[in-house]
Amino acid sequence: MFGIGFLDALHEDLVKTGFRRRAFETHPDRAGCAGLDPLVLTHRFQEVHAAKELLNRFLADRDTAPLIVAPMSSARAKAPSAPPKRPPPSRPAASRPSPSRTPQAPEYFWRGLVPDRQLPIGEYLYYSGRISMQALIAAIHAQRVQRPLFGQLAAQWGFLPLSAVTQLMARKRIGERVGDAALRLGLLTPYQRDVILGSQRAKQRLFGAFFTDTGVLSPFALSELVRAQRLHNFGRAARRAS
Repeated sequence: MFGIGFLDALHEDLVKTGFRRRAFETHPDRAGCAGLDPLVLTHRFQEVHAAKELLNRFLADRDTAPLIVAPMSSARAKAPSAPPKRPPPSRPAASRPSPSRTPQAPEYFWRGLVPDRQLPIGEYLYYSGRISMQALIAAIHAQRVQRPLFGQLAAQWGFLPLSAVTQLMARKRIGERVGDAALRLGLLTPYQRDVILGSQRAKQRLFGAFFTDTGVLSPFALSELVRAQRLHNFGRAARRAS
């Protein structure tokens, strides 16, 4: 994920430069010259855009409070164990594998105030200090990997032929959602767009399931945090309406 000090050194120009480079590399228009399926490049481009949005939100809130680097696991602080025994003479030492451990990178946790705005559950978990930046990005990546692509569902529902899906991806603006692009180009009706989005949501797991599956949060802790997130968002919505 990130190296030590990456987030502290991050600035807006660096995000823009990195996004432009990766957006060019993954844009569906390059499918022909790259010899790749346009839908594959579309999926990669969506991941790049999601990472850009996350980093921009982090930069907007970074001045509110510092990030805290979590210490290394306490298991690594234990006294070293006794040196391994030498292999018996009948067995060459080279035939005995020695397991290697990759050093675990520290995780970055938010330790400031929760931003005073409505937050999706992933951002609420991060800004409440319950998950790290690395865990949040990993969850976003996992969800996007297993989420059916909009264009594929449009073809499966018979709303668009595959040739029209390719055309849609080529004419979609940078940062524009596929469904919004389909409406702008007149390829889908609002009803068809909503049917596809509903099918997309139904076929993917809930975002918070990643954290219970990986042991970051217990099911009870996640349910309590979801309730807190809803109260947080309800309070901001009520204040905006008043």
